Amino acid sequence: MINMLSVNPLEAIYLIGIFVGCFMLSIAPYIRKLDKGEVTQWNHAYTLVMLVSFSVSTIASFIVFTLNALTAESPILAFGQGLIVGLASKPTVEELLKRLVPSWFENEE
Repeated sequence: MINMLSVNPLEAIYLIGIFVGCFMLSIAPYIRKLDKGEVTQWNHAYTLVMLVSFSVSTIASFIVFTLNALTAESPILAFGQGLIVGLASKPTVEELLKRLVPSWFENEE
């Protein structure tokens, strides 16, 4: 079991990378639709997907860390690995939520 109070600095940077990856893919559709004039307010489905994606990525990463430690040797590599995990998890989580709760995504393309 991982003691959350003893997260090393590279793992903290890794988590920041995951959050940035999830955030980037959550805000991109909103910015695109805002630019086209299709939306005027924030859809909280974006927030939900981002938070679920971040949570799932973090939990899965810490499960993997118990089996094999983070391989990054520098802060840049740790951030990059986290960013990739965040970018990869968001579309998967979004598709699962669209299947489980389609009413949250009725106004989507």
